[in-house]
Order: sequence, then structure tokens, then C-alpha cells
Amino acid sequence: MAEKLNPRGPERMDLGFATLASLFANAYRGKGQSTSKTADFMPDFMGNRKKNLAERIRQTGKAMAVSLARNKKKKGS
Repeated sequence: MAEKLNPRGPERMDLGFATLASLFANAYRGKGQSTSKTADFMPDFMGNRKKNLAERIRQTGKAMAVSLARNKKKKGS
């Protein structure tokens, strides 16, 4: 448990380098560009971030479909 809160070794180095990369990306970002997060630069060896993104896209699509169906029913009533 404590290892997740305070990583050591390679995980600690990944976190440090990701923090630096995020700092530089935010310092040199253009106008209108969104800010970067440290997590954006963390390695994702297991592909969890992509899975989470795909799941979020599916959930958003379902929510939009439900919302559109409700609006269509309201207009048709």
C-alpha cells in the first residue's frame, strides 16, 4: 500500500520525468491549448489508459443516445 503512495525505483523516475515533461509542455503551450497533466506523460505499459478512454467514449455515446431519444419523445408528444 505504501509503495503506491510513495513509489521507489523506476516508478519514481517515471513520475519525476512525467512531472518535468508536463511542466515544459505547459510552459511552452500555445494560446488556446489545454493544459497537460503529469498522467499524460506517464508510461502505460498495460494499455489501461486506452481501455479507459474507449470505455468513456462508449459511455458518452450511450448517454447521448438516451438524451436524444428523450428529446425526440418530448418533441413528439
